[in-house]
Amino acid sequence: MVKKVVIIGAGASGLLLAHYLLKRGYEVDIYERHGDPRSLAESKSRTFPIAVDDRGMNSLGQIPGLTDEIEAVGHEIVASVSHSSTGKPRVIPRTKPLTTIDRLGLVKVLLNSLEAKNCERLKINFQHSCTRVDLTAKQAYFTTSSGNLTIDYDLVIGADGARSVVRKAFLDTPLFEYQQKYVSDDYKSLFLPAKDIKHQHGARTCGSRMRLCLASYADAGSPHQLDTDKIHTWRTDNGIVIILVPQSDGSLSGVIHFPRSDRQISKLSSTKEVLEFFQHNFPAVAELMSDRDAEAFLARPIASNLTVRCNRYHHNDSALLIGDAAHAMSPALGQGCNCALEDVSVLNGLLAEYADNWSQVLAQFTARRLPDTLAIVELSDYSLPVQKSLFVELILRIRIAGVLHKLFPKQFLPPLIQAIHDPAISYSQIYEQYRGWCNKVKKSKLAAKF
Repeated sequence: MVKKVVIIGAGASGLLLAHYLLKRGYEVDIYERHGDPRSLAESKSRTFPIAVDDRGMNSLGQIPGLTDEIEAVGHEIVASVSHSSTGKPRVIPRTKPLTTIDRLGLVKVLLNSLEAKNCERLKINFQHSCTRVDLTAKQAYFTTSSGNLTIDYDLVIGADGARSVVRKAFLDTPLFEYQQKYVSDDYKSLFLPAKDIKHQHGARTCGSRMRLCLASYADAGSPHQLDTDKIHTWRTDNGIVIILVPQSDGSLSGVIHFPRSDRQISKLSSTKEVLEFFQHNFPAVAELMSDRDAEAFLARPIASNLTVRCNRYHHNDSALLIGDAAHAMSPALGQGCNCALEDVSVLNGLLAEYADNWSQVLAQFTARRLPDTLAIVELSDYSLPVQKSLFVELILRIRIAGVLHKLFPKQFLPPLIQAIHDPAISYSQIYEQYRGWCNKVKKSKLAAKF
């Protein structure tokens, strides 16, 4: 019988799962290799914006008060804008708003809510780095500032990210298959602090609830107006993409993705070169970038994303993988966190369905979740093309899909960018409709390598 659950990783999915398990009466120990984010100095190099959609919000909403707390510190997004160097920006409205929140902000909300329960069945252990898990002995091994530690468990849950230590233990179990690939693009975090943002009628915005007023970045006379209730993207013909997400404090937070073979960004060596690069390629972003911002950008590391595919997410009745540990994906569609949060609600539903019989629950989690998670990994990898011609084709497909869905809602799903945010539509349903398109994009990416 499962009494003690050990969760490795204190990210959003691990912390939300702790909420669910405490509610069901379990004893929960959480181990995180980093320190408590609430007591650490703010660092924009270890955080990034998350757009929480209905999949994520539905999962969070089953714990009373969580969605209100997240909306209180988040920022509402009603559309996405694709900017180009020529012509009008393409605006893609959303049928339902997204809530954008900084990753560390989301983690802090979940942590504070957990500790507010003041539950004796919960222990949160920071600066405990998991080095190994023995699935046979049901023990997890950690290093801490005071030495080594061995913990016994009834059930271990790996919520420890794309380079999961728990998943590594699965490699020693029979018939476990696992594939790890690097996304073809590298990326750098991009953070632009709040500037003098003005209301469209001239009054300055006040407080953190920017979504209550319609504001825009840059001066009123600027040709580069950026609405604060929209996600903004830019792309160059050679595959460099910027995504900037407005935050509730008036800042813009996001990333710049670029083909690994393109050395433009990695060769930037001075503040002047950074400013010249953005001025030449992304003048709207350059207009918001100070010398200090450029210097900070230069100092941030270049990073790579992993994708992960497994053939199962459980081992017997005593080990489970969730989130990036099970199915890390490209950030292209912004579904990594939402999918991980959905994992938790699916698991909770299975616990109710099978009366907490973990042997059945874990087997069913793999059976039911695997098709959807493999589908969203494929969609994230291959639905957004690099080539300009294919990107134009994608925009046309989105428009056509919108018309067909309105005319024949039972036969055609909503457009891809809309469907992925709807928890009533499974990822596998979406992939079936867009399988041909994904294969076309995949072929183009493979061809580009040679």
